[in-house]
Amino acid sequence: MVEAESGSLMLENERQRQQYEKCLDEIANQVAQALLAHKGAIFKMLIQEEAMLISQAYMYRLLTTGLLSEVDSCLV
Repeated sequence: MVEAESGSLMLENERQRQQYEKCLDEIANQVAQALLAHKGAIFKMLIQEEAMLISQAYMYRLLTTGLLSEVDSCLV
């Protein structure tokens, strides 16, 4: 009887360990997906910021060289 109970407890322990490992794997996957999404959002933000800085530098160059008035006259 004790052996049967011991075997039953060992099986239950193994089942719980496998379930615990599965939960940890799922959590790890969710964390990885969240990190990738965050990384993608940061990359997109950096690209947008870089584009804005390039645009501002270009406008500054146009203003300081007097080319902006030439561009405006072409658009009219």
